[in-house]
Amino acid sequence: MQPFLILILLQKAILHVGEEGKGSSWSCIHGVSRWYKDCGCNTGALEGWNQKWRTPLREAVTFLANHADTIFKEQVKIITDDSIKSDELLHTYSNVISNFIDVDTYFVQLEEKGVTINDKKSLAQILEGQRFKHYMFTSCGWFFNDIGGIEPKQNIQYGIECASLYQPYTNLDLEKEFFQILSHAKSNKRSDGSGRTIARNLLNTPPGESEAAAYFLMNRNFALENDQKDTYGKYLLSNYVKHDDKDKHYTLTIHDTKLKRIHYVDASVHTNEHDGYIVSMETQSDDDENHTKEYTSSAIPLKMLEEVYSWIDRSMNRMSDEEMLKVARNISYYTLLVQNAKNVTNETLFIESMGSALSALRSLFTTPETLSWDNKRESINNILNFIRRTGREIEKETVITIFTAEIEKTSRLIDLLGFNYERGTYLLDLLNIARAHSFQPSTTLAQESLRELTIGKSSQSYHSPLTSTLLRELKIALNFSSSAHFEPIRLPHA
Repeated sequence: MQPFLILILLQKAILHVGEEGKGSSWSCIHGVSRWYKDCGCNTGALEGWNQKWRTPLREAVTFLANHADTIFKEQVKIITDDSIKSDELLHTYSNVISNFIDVDTYFVQLEEKGVTINDKKSLAQILEGQRFKHYMFTSCGWFFNDIGGIEPKQNIQYGIECASLYQPYTNLDLEKEFFQILSHAKSNKRSDGSGRTIARNLLNTPPGESEAAAYFLMNRNFALENDQKDTYGKYLLSNYVKHDDKDKHYTLTIHDTKLKRIHYVDASVHTNEHDGYIVSMETQSDDDENHTKEYTSSAIPLKMLEEVYSWIDRSMNRMSDEEMLKVARNISYYTLLVQNAKNVTNETLFIESMGSALSALRSLFTTPETLSWDNKRESINNILNFIRRTGREIEKETVITIFTAEIEKTSRLIDLLGFNYERGTYLLDLLNIARAHSFQPSTTLAQESLRELTIGKSSQSYHSPLTSTLLRELKIALNFSSSAHFEPIRLPHA
């Protein structure tokens, strides 16, 4: 478009102030009313439903946010001896929220800039409170049809966490007042009651440290050694002891890396037909907060459950080197025979062959490094060729999951041990092999790990021609724009 045409369009552009002068949006013809009242906009609500619940939900989180901000400003002055403004502190804390740095590094940076920190645990707590204060305003909480939907529930959950983090610093019962306002947010479904009913039910959700403990216990009990994890979200497992007694009895030490808390968990595991896998745990925290919880199979989040299934699946499908190579060779012969065959392949034989192929593929990535990568690469190509030609969608999705897991594992190694030619070449090989067979694994974690090396300032620090070429190829493979550049927010000088 010619520049003069753009100028003409800009001169004639009209910005509408929206209903009540609050602004406008693409998804609400009334302005932004969809986010605070029953304006009529919804996503297909049932006949007779309304969205009057939006107003008290907005009022509840606004009430909580106002008190959270007041407490935050007061406590920042006390904790830092007024050596930094609360807005400046919150602005730079975004580096922690964005995972550029951890909270310990952040506090060191603050002190290097002359900021006084009298109580690091309290400072971490009120900063995390601000995280949840912002989370509870997540837009989709008001967008849909009913307060009983997952999105409003999530905002209420964020509000409960925000109230909990700021409660030690005020005599006002934040949770009680928050719930009282939510009581006016009536659901269209009688079974959901009101926002207060939903909030009270959410209080029964196991705390994060209990969920993390259940994760670590299942990981240590079900997973192969290569699949064992020491982190779950913001939680870090620093000690794990399996006791030599008749009961399945364990002791775990879990660190909350955001709130600077330590949780000591005494757990026992048992099973029954009704509840399935059950973890009974007593947790004592270093802030003297104690609680007893029972974590059953029904409480396991879907994402965690999928990961647990993958651990079990890999542990059941491990093959020896000889078995893997034999399966890969046989699969390549099978592919050649069936691709132009006139007869329909026996269904049972096909299913067995596909199962063997997927088992071999998993094993090629999970067994110890006894086979060279060149040997593995050839076998992987044979297996992928077979699945691409004859596999159903479910088998192809499994291949994508396997490659995504290996790419993420390699990306974590780069984060932990640093980038080198061997790790970079392996990552590029994984991407190229998968894509050569029309499989598109997720690259999100790889992009996060290599962003600074490929498009940031660190991209200029590799002078080896081989490594520079490799990074350029990874930049293309990871779909980085040449103009994209991201930097953490810099702390101002004192």
